[in-house]
Amino acid sequence: MIKLFSNHILIRDHSGRQQPFDLEALREDLLASFRAKNIGEGWIAESIVEAVYEHLCLGEQGVGKSASRLSRPQIDQLVGTILVNAGYEEVATDYGRRHPGRPGPGEDLKASPWDGERIGNLLKRRFPALIASGRAEEIAARVAAKLRLLNFAEVEDQLIVSLVDHAAQQVEKASPPEESAGSSPQSACLIPSDQWPGICRDPAVLDLLTRRILSVAPVSRVVPVARLCLHLDRLACLAGEGPLTELAFIPLLHRIAPALRQAMTIVRLQMCDRLPHAALHPVRLSLGGMDELLLKSFGPMGQGQRRQLARELQAVIRAETVAVLDFPVVLAG
Repeated sequence: MIKLFSNHILIRDHSGRQQPFDLEALREDLLASFRAKNIGEGWIAESIVEAVYEHLCLGEQGVGKSASRLSRPQIDQLVGTILVNAGYEEVATDYGRRHPGRPGPGEDLKASPWDGERIGNLLKRRFPALIASGRAEEIAARVAAKLRLLNFAEVEDQLIVSLVDHAAQQVEKASPPEESAGSSPQSACLIPSDQWPGICRDPAVLDLLTRRILSVAPVSRVVPVARLCLHLDRLACLAGEGPLTELAFIPLLHRIAPALRQAMTIVRLQMCDRLPHAALHPVRLSLGGMDELLLKSFGPMGQGQRRQLARELQAVIRAETVAVLDFPVVLAG
């Protein structure tokens, strides 16, 4: 899917002209950076490319329009932010060195020595909300400590910005709710994944989350899209032991459908409360574990039969979500 739509995404080059953005090349660059740091988890690169794709395509003006406002250095900074928030600071640094780009206004995209004054200046220029919140000094100290831990003598501005994002997220998690509710650090994580069970009070929704049949991605300004994943292979455990049949599994989908719709509604409302423009984006529902479900839970069947069954399951879920909810939903297999 990513490769199919790559040529339809336009971004701005350094001269301000529009040019196609190759998501497949981005995936290869990310894989190279992971390999350079001896990290063999290639699926993470694929997930990051998908997040970038969503960020570029699901904008205010519809698919493909908002991306044309961004430059390549801004996209590379977005990639760096996602990497750091996911805990891959060294990969972010390697990726930044592969894509130095040209500096934006007042920014240095080339590696240079860092100090507290440089971190403070970037905070003032890029994160005025953090300055107003009174947490800038603590966050700057965390960034400096992280750079010392990584033993980096020279860094790019984009890595410092990414570390600020990550430090702001850590400070928010450590703060009492009444203190963190009024602050909104730029691009920080607003609702971590592990907080959803406490937010979704509906018993049926909570049961899906507790059993890990349903998972919800963090709410973040980096990717302002409500994202949920229904893990079909885990749902199969509710059908009991022995090989599954369509007659046993499809009723399970209908049974959990009300809770699934309720979860999607709750996540969207929570996201819109924190990011009003999120109402412009569809809710994304991914179907996880489809291959595991068809290969391990059902009885022996041919490849054609598996494809047909996968289409039938997708059709059931689409009918129970996309067709009945009063907000847009993107179903991803």
